[in-house]
Amino acid sequence: MVLDKWICARSPNRPLSPPPANGGQPVKAAEVKEREAQRQTLLGQLKAAESALRANVDLNCFDVTARMHMQRALAHVQEATVALNGIRRARTVWQLVEDLTKCRRALDEVQSEVPPHLAIKPTR
Repeated sequence: MVLDKWICARSPNRPLSPPPANGGQPVKAAEVKEREAQRQTLLGQLKAAESALRANVDLNCFDVTARMHMQRALAHVQEATVALNGIRRARTVWQLVEDLTKCRRALDEVQSEVPPHLAIKPTR
């Protein structure tokens, strides 16, 4: 496989990124435009999905499990947007899930320490 040599540690002869899929041939302007158009379309779809998820999360008419799934889906949509925009290095799905799980555990721990008469109860 072509990418096998790129899995090894980086050196001056091995940059961080794998070789171009087209074998180093110059990319045509039309191809660049087409890829950017596809990226913009996908970003628009992600924005629409984020808006829909935000609207549904705020409704408070779902049970806790459904709400948690929508919150996690929202986090995944936002991370996909980061990956497409190349703003910073996006987390992998597994890293995102691990971070969300840590946040949930920390929140649960904090809520368990609050006196019962001050605790926030989930809406159902």
